[in-house]
Amino acid sequence: MRKLILLVLIFLTGCKAEVQVTEEPVQKKLTRSDIARETEKVISLLSNHESGEHEFFQTWAEMSPQGCSAIAQHHDAENRTSVIDMVCEGHRYFINVEYNEDLKITDMGYTERKAPPALSETQEYTEQLVFVGKDPGLYGILTIPAEDDHAPVAILIPDGFESDVNASGDDPVFRQELAHLLASRGIASLRYEMRWCEEEAETMTEIYWHDFASAVHMLERYPVNAGSLIYIGHGLGGTIAYASVYNHFEITGGIILLDPEYDNTLYLVPGIDVPSVSQILQEKDPPETIDGVSTALLREYEQLNTYHYLNLVKNRTLVIAGRDSEDFPSWQKFFRKYTNVMTKSYMGIDHQMRRINGELYPIIVRDMVNWLYGTNINSVNYRG
Repeated sequence: MRKLILLVLIFLTGCKAEVQVTEEPVQKKLTRSDIARETEKVISLLSNHESGEHEFFQTWAEMSPQGCSAIAQHHDAENRTSVIDMVCEGHRYFINVEYNEDLKITDMGYTERKAPPALSETQEYTEQLVFVGKDPGLYGILTIPAEDDHAPVAILIPDGFESDVNASGDDPVFRQELAHLLASRGIASLRYEMRWCEEEAETMTEIYWHDFASAVHMLERYPVNAGSLIYIGHGLGGTIAYASVYNHFEITGGIILLDPEYDNTLYLVPGIDVPSVSQILQEKDPPETIDGVSTALLREYEQLNTYHYLNLVKNRTLVIAGRDSEDFPSWQKFFRKYTNVMTKSYMGIDHQMRRINGELYPIIVRDMVNWLYGTNINSVNYRG
């Protein structure tokens, strides 16, 4: 055990603390030796712990080293292993623990991950760091309007599966800016990084479904109105909206699609030649992989197209795009006979809902929020 503690101390003293993002900022700047000393205390207590398994893991949360917070625990009682997510002075660690039948630690190792995203707070909103999905959890940010612990809440799905927590497609701050504008009008939101950013996966369940289900259900634990849950998808995030909502009756607040790609979800796969892949998929006996991607996975992507779910999902839907969008006329024609869907376009707006000066157009957010609350945003008398 002394050797184990020494190894942990060596690991920690080699980690430089740079950014502090804990929900309750530490007043006194911690040194590396401070963190190492507190970690030694936790290891010592746990290695002499004689309580039941529940108390064993509760101790991790209660006795995280000073200046650190244990965000989540994932443990496997059958195999006597545990992984603890810990954020410590701007660094995130996965603490891998093995223990015996007497709950004595037999082995422990630390794996450091990238630093958590920065949070912001204004008079209009606060933000919390959360983790979404299976182990290892993805970074997420929950933005909550100030002085409102029961606001409707939107899940913001980006333009593709390569997006960072704040980004959508090629726009590095699209979801961050959208979240802040929504909060200024009383709508909370959750944005999280995509699994493809972390590691290559082989099925849609690994890449998306588990994480999306986690995002839907975790909101019940936070000070938002999870009974009024909204889906907002940008680009390809809009194209897969109906497939995403289909198995989640909890999403009752509405669906908003921001310049969705029209009818080709293969663009979700980065770097492939979509036309040639589409042609190969039509073959009677295609290869197991195409452009280095599993053919089974590519078929899953094809099944996400809106038309597969259009008659199965009856949620109220708003489709928004720039007046010059190539895809918008197709969507207008596509939804023409559906009374639950409204389409609206704006002059001088690009794919990122930005005006020529680069501003994320606040009028669009105003209209989105008023539409959510039932205002006829196409009315002649509408004043916003």
